[in-house]
Amino acid sequence: MLPKPKKRPPLKAPGTILHERFVIESLLGQGGMGAVYQARHKLLNQVVAVKELWGDEPDPKQWSKAVAQFQSEARILSMLNHPSLVKILDYFSDGDSHYLVLELVEGHSLDRYVPKPPRFLEESIVLGWMLQICDVLEYLHRHKPPIIYRDLKPSNIMLDANGKIRLIDFGIARTAVDEETTGTYLKGAGSLGFSPPEQYLSTCDARSDVYSLGATIYALLCGEPPPIAVVRTVADTLRPLRQLNPEVTVRVERAVLRMLSARAEDRPADIAQVRRWLTTDDPMTAAPTARVKVLPAHPTFFHTWPGILAGTVAVAGLTAGLGFLVRGRTPAAPTPTATPAAVSTASPTPSPGASTTMPSAPVTKERGAPATARPRP
Repeated sequence: MLPKPKKRPPLKAPGTILHERFVIESLLGQGGMGAVYQARHKLLNQVVAVKELWGDEPDPKQWSKAVAQFQSEARILSMLNHPSLVKILDYFSDGDSHYLVLELVEGHSLDRYVPKPPRFLEESIVLGWMLQICDVLEYLHRHKPPIIYRDLKPSNIMLDANGKIRLIDFGIARTAVDEETTGTYLKGAGSLGFSPPEQYLSTCDARSDVYSLGATIYALLCGEPPPIAVVRTVADTLRPLRQLNPEVTVRVERAVLRMLSARAEDRPADIAQVRRWLTTDDPMTAAPTARVKVLPAHPTFFHTWPGILAGTVAVAGLTAGLGFLVRGRTPAAPTPTATPAAVSTASPTPSPGASTTMPSAPVTKERGAPATARPRP
């Protein structure tokens, strides 16, 4: 007999006081496991993000795991100190609910800037963002024990109001696990198109984040994510960047294709090597063309459907067998809203009314046209 579901607690109304000091001001987002609020510290008058884990999981074992994962996120963030990472300010529980209090970072996630062909972001803009991500990934990987982020994608990267890149969302449902050979992992199946094959099938290391970084660059330059990783292990349908966006330089295309190699041993060994490949004409960036199947510029149904079907079956089987929850986010609001660094971007429902200062619009360029500044809706 299945456990009886618990009743989900109501959303916190503005004016609600948590932990005798945090006054809820507005709802910023909610997902399948919790919600995120903007709040203000009563004494310090500091605006913060409060991340809530709901206590509505009916299975006691699963609930214990969820709480442990939430606490792991708090412990990991408490160990870190980097300008591109969100700061943790407090952790507390109230009944069956658990709360993280985090620095509120106003800005917009990079999924708002994913281009819509035939207009593309300037390569220099994207590389400027990604080199900042290289800095924070190197910091995480050099930590003792190493921390593998495991969920890098445009929606988990913020461009703040000052034009700086911030890495957000260390996972509302991920576990930090110490392993002798692989250090500390933020467990979870990750996001389709951005997670490497080994993330579904085996252990990961820094090269797993290299793959996700390559997938993020690919999406920002071409307007679409790479094919699902488990599909690529059967039939690689990855299309070279310059086939989708001819403005991409050969150097960057080669580097990204190597970062997206299905086999971890074919990728750059670490983020330092990625940085060199993205910024210099390193001869080692020769793409593994034997592993890349070049498709026509406009693929037909018969090119794409077998891969989609195989990927769907494979991912469904892996999800059922491993018990992972694969979640993704597609922004739908046409009006920009404030996105806190605390928001779990896996499946949010943004609250209306929240707003923030829009960062400087990145430069976009249409094929054969001069560059123009264009904000994404």
